[in-house]
Amino acid sequence: MSQQWIYTIVYLAWLAGAACFVLGLHRMNSPATGRSGNQLSAAGMVIAVGATFIYSGLVTFLILAVLKYTIGIRVDAEVEVEGLDINLHGEIVHG
Repeated sequence: MSQQWIYTIVYLAWLAGAACFVLGLHRMNSPATGRSGNQLSAAGMVIAVGATFIYSGLVTFLILAVLKYTIGIRVDAEVEVEGLDINLHGEIVHG
């Protein structure tokens, strides 16, 4: 699945969430349909927030995967034990 398809799916989810929210607000004008309008608006918000969480989580995972296999995310255990300041910058900070 290409990046354009992911954008399209997320934007359609946001559009559906916004449409549900607006239609729910419209239904809240009447006491007879107010309860279902409130539920429709809440469903629209859940759709939009869910799409945002899924999209941001997916993009973050892809960025971290690329970094992990290209430059690495963590330093070696030996460097971490000795201290990052002295090994990476050549400076002594504590003591």
